Amino acid sequence: KVDRAEKGNLPVEVEKQIDLQTQKYEKKSQVGAVSTQFETDEAKTRAVVKEHKGIVQYEKVSGDSGKRILSLAVGVEPDDFETLSKALKSIGKNTAFDVTLKDLTSEFRELQSKRLSLEKYRESIVALRGQSGKIEEKLSLESKIREIDTDLQGLGVSLGEFSGENELSTVEFQLSEKKGQGVVQTISLISRMKASITWASSIYFSSMIGLFFAVLAGLVLVTVIEKTKILSAIVKGLEGNLEAQG
Repeated sequence: KVDRAEKGNLPVEVEKQIDLQTQKYEKKSQVGAVSTQFETDEAKTRAVVKEHKGIVQYEKVSGDSGKRILSLAVGVEPDDFETLSKALKSIGKNTAFDVTLKDLTSEFRELQSKRLSLEKYRESIVALRGQSGKIEEKLSLESKIREIDTDLQGLGVSLGEFSGENELSTVEFQLSEKKGQGVVQTISLISRMKASITWASSIYFSSMIGLFFAVLAGLVLVTVIEKTKILSAIVKGLEGNLEAQG
């Protein structure tokens, strides 16, 4: 049975090698914005990140023109965390802003404990190298040491994320493209004007065609009437001549 230390529930011999006064935190802000000038605001975003010496940990640009979305996760020094968050908040039209603080002390101590335990385990296995044994046993021993070294390397990378300052700071920023209302209204007005002109033109031409046929019909009717009168006069003249002869 392994004795456990009162703090952190870790083995006593390991607990003694861990700095229990160290506190580790992750501070994160989430900033959202919409933009009617996507290219301009994207350039501003990158300039702001560079100015605050931020490290882009994640980046994604998605969507077609008019509906593009820029997503960034930026690692930044704790001293620049607040100023970077405020600077990004001023880009475009802000739609969301949230800051969270997460205590990672227990995760940090757990990683330290695993590394120290593996180091002790490795030392005990390495000590067996000098003992006599079969070749298969020695090969198995070396394989186990390599396996432990791989695990130690992974833990070293994880612990490296906690190195330096006691706070890890991340700013997540999302910029969404939105078409400008002025442009939409202008396009709508132009479309309405075109529709009105088209409608008025069609009504005008229809009226003119109707008027043309009405006048034409009138002329035809007048011509027919005049010809009818002339024929009637001729017929009456002929009838008079026949009567005179009779």
